Amino acid sequence: MHLKGFLPYDATVWINSDLPELGMWVLAEKSTHVRMHRSIYPGWFRLTRTAAKYARTSALSVNQPEATYYIGNVPGFDEVHSTIVISHPDPTATVGIIANSSHVTGHGGTYTFDPFTVVDLNHYTAPATASKNPVQRAHAMMNGVALLTYGYGDSRKEFVAENIDKYAVDFTEEHIDFFRELKNREEQYAQAQAHEILKKIVAETQDIVSDALGIGAGSDG
Repeated sequence: MHLKGFLPYDATVWINSDLPELGMWVLAEKSTHVRMHRSIYPGWFRLTRTAAKYARTSALSVNQPEATYYIGNVPGFDEVHSTIVISHPDPTATVGIIANSSHVTGHGGTYTFDPFTVVDLNHYTAPATASKNPVQRAHAMMNGVALLTYGYGDSRKEFVAENIDKYAVDFTEEHIDFFRELKNREEQYAQAQAHEILKKIVAETQDIVSDALGIGAGSDG
């Protein structure tokens, strides 16, 4: 999300490592709850006032979704809005969004139908100005701690509230650049391995076709 511009260097993220399915609370351009969805294709999200259903096609999103994200299980102290960030490998195609049986038009890779926002990372454009004012910061801290301590008893919640700074891990720009370099190397390695596998498949396929046609060193042709 950082590489695509959704999380700037100065973003703050709250994550409950015991319950990763809760998603995360993020203070980036503003305070919002975020869940990440990874797919091998752009697919479709069908949005209602209570849930976001994802599937490969719009038809499948009705009754056979691959994933369903509910608004009711998001920890928070007030009316919650949830952002779903989708990452897929297709740089040209965009995610499809349907709400109330109508297509939702996006702006800068962002699609909104309250209480959900869907962000297509491949097409995301960060806003020119962010709204991280004191109110947004306070909102993020309050709801971030609620997510961080979800499921805790009162005494443990109190301990976290009193020692919240001790739970923080700071990532400098140097750290993030290091992680970016590791990711680039990982992608290069994966591409190289995929290329080698493809070469083997092509070679095997050619041998099979040659045998079927009687073409080869031992043929009379």
